[in-house]
Amino acid sequence: MVTLVTGLGYIGAALARRLLESGEAVVG
Repeated sequence: MVTLVTGLGYIGAALARRLLESGEAVVG
């Protein structure tokens, strides 16, 4: 259970970072 939550959190952080970088690229 803990591993699943950690995995989802890691994936969510990676997706959030990618969206943030792409968003900055679009704005910049």
